[in-house]
Amino acid sequence: MRGWKRIWVALLVWLAAGIAVSGENSQELHVDVDYAHFRANEFENFVEVYYALYPSEWKFVPHGDDSLAQVVVRLSLFQGDSLIQKKAWRVEQKKSGLADPNVAKFDLIRYQIQPGDYRIEIQVEDANDPKRRTSTSLEISNQAFPKTQLSLSDLQLCRSIRQATEQSPPVMVKNGLEVIPNPGRFFGSPYPVIFFYVEIYNLQEGIKGDNYTINYFVTDLDGKKVDGVREHVRTRPIKGNRAVEIGIVNISKLPSGTYWLYFAVTDSAREHLAYTRSRFYCYNPGVEKKEPLAQPVVAGGRTYSVYERMAPIQIENELKYIRYIATKSEMDVIRSLKDLDAKKQFLVEFWRKRDPKPETPENEYRREYLERVRYANQHFSGFTEGWQTDFGRVYILYGPPSNVERVPSSPMGRAYQIWTYDNLQGGVEFVFIDFTGYQQYELVHSTYRGEIENWEWRKLLELNYQRPPDRRDY
Repeated sequence: MRGWKRIWVALLVWLAAGIAVSGENSQELHVDVDYAHFRANEFENFVEVYYALYPSEWKFVPHGDDSLAQVVVRLSLFQGDSLIQKKAWRVEQKKSGLADPNVAKFDLIRYQIQPGDYRIEIQVEDANDPKRRTSTSLEISNQAFPKTQLSLSDLQLCRSIRQATEQSPPVMVKNGLEVIPNPGRFFGSPYPVIFFYVEIYNLQEGIKGDNYTINYFVTDLDGKKVDGVREHVRTRPIKGNRAVEIGIVNISKLPSGTYWLYFAVTDSAREHLAYTRSRFYCYNPGVEKKEPLAQPVVAGGRTYSVYERMAPIQIENELKYIRYIATKSEMDVIRSLKDLDAKKQFLVEFWRKRDPKPETPENEYRREYLERVRYANQHFSGFTEGWQTDFGRVYILYGPPSNVERVPSSPMGRAYQIWTYDNLQGGVEFVFIDFTGYQQYELVHSTYRGEIENWEWRKLLELNYQRPPDRRDY
């Protein structure tokens, strides 16, 4: 177990991809932070911020017949540059109660806030040795949930889930369950089981039939299903417009590495689909990594094995994502495809024709395009998936902007953003306005040839301005 602390060095590198971590002497104090958001009501969400502290790293001083360690935790919630809330508290640990030096103290802070982008800053300082400290900041994308469309909360990965009892910490209880988070999303030896919690919304309004099907599985970072973890499929009767799903995934045979856990919901006709996913790290030093044995799909002398290891849900999604670059005839073909193998073969041919470097083992254009889709879904999702929004479409087609000007709403006008691209057509702009006040920005003007053009777009910022219906069609 002495090697456990050394593992955290590698783990912090992994966490840096999604969580910015900084602080002095961070090798002495560690704090893991994560979050998930759930629907609270029509206008607000619950955002749960989870954190874990490690008392074995704190300085213990004599305290009666025992020794006591304390840290001061300071938490600040920001929206933009505005401080929404700030609080501080102490966490104590007696030496006699520290049976396992690797035991963490878990807690969560729950906010009920309107949709928007927020930032959490957490500082941890040893009360007995103020030089020992660390700080962590976490960007929170609190997107609005659709009102009628089938949708899911974030997928919360947990250390344990069980029926709540009188001894359960009240803050850890929801829907009759005691849900203990795992903010570091670190599993494997000695925690070979992932527990997960997810909420489903709009079942009766957003799905056909009397039943729904859940499907959860593990993939690598490229979306390929992995060996050693069984895929689970369950069919449930619809008993209301909202449901809670919990489950466990045994990863004891999964090699060490970073993976995705996917959770999807469909109706019996597979016409309606919603999915969510969470990234986690697995540490199983005794499990040997095996090379995949799947047979590749071959087209035009080039190997495309990726589709053979993708779930049907992922195939369907990729067919949707390519609508922005598919020709009209290709879209007609997509609508006519019924067989899964035919859909795979179509995608093989679709990307083969757009491969900028056929001699290389990877299609760089496909990789870049789907990376932009993933970014759009992560950052722009709200009432619709991120790739379907105007932000998402522009980002997918043209990439990240050179500069973004963000102007918040005021009593005099609506919020808007101007994205500038210095590398397109000598420099172009895209103007987006939030007409609803719920972070649903719409493209109203662009200087890029072929995009919507409205040189009087500033009139749309006036709060009393009423837009004509069906203002655009593209």
